[in-house]
Amino acid sequence: SKVEQVGLGHVEAASGATTGVEKASRATPLTHLLKQRLAITPMTISEYMTTVLNHPEHGYYQTRDVFGAQGDFTTAPEISQMFGEIVGVWVLYTWQLLGCPAKVQLIELGPGRGTMMADIMRTCGRHRPFLEGLTVHLVEASAKLREVQAK
Repeated sequence: SKVEQVGLGHVEAASGATTGVEKASRATPLTHLLKQRLAITPMTISEYMTTVLNHPEHGYYQTRDVFGAQGDFTTAPEISQMFGEIVGVWVLYTWQLLGCPAKVQLIELGPGRGTMMADIMRTCGRHRPFLEGLTVHLVEASAKLREVQAK
C-alpha cells in the first residue's frame, strides 16, 4: 500500500507561515519540533497528525478545551443527552438481536469528555442482565482528555 508522507513544505503551509517576517512571527514550538524531525527523516500523514494533535506539551488537544461553546467545535452529545441515550437503546436492541450474549464490550474511539458513553450508560444501566457481562473501553490518545474521562 502507498504511504503518504509530509515534507518540510507541508509543515510551513500547515503552520500558516508564508514568507520572511511572517514565518518568524508565526513559528511555534510545535512547528520547530516538526522541522527538526523532518530534517532527519520524512514522516507519514499518520505520524504528523498524531504529533500535531497529541504532542504532550504542544498538541492541539493538550493546549486548549476544544469542545463546547468556548471551544473549536461542538458534538451532538455536548448539545443534548438524547443522542447518546438513543445510541444506548440501539445498543440494547442489538444485544438482544444477538441473543443476549453473556459478554459484551462497548468501545468508543475518541470519546472526548466521555459525554456520549455516560449518556449510553444512563440508558443501558437500567437493564441489569446487559450490565453483568459488560466491559467499557474508552480509547483516547490525549492524556488530558483521559483525565477528564476518568472523572
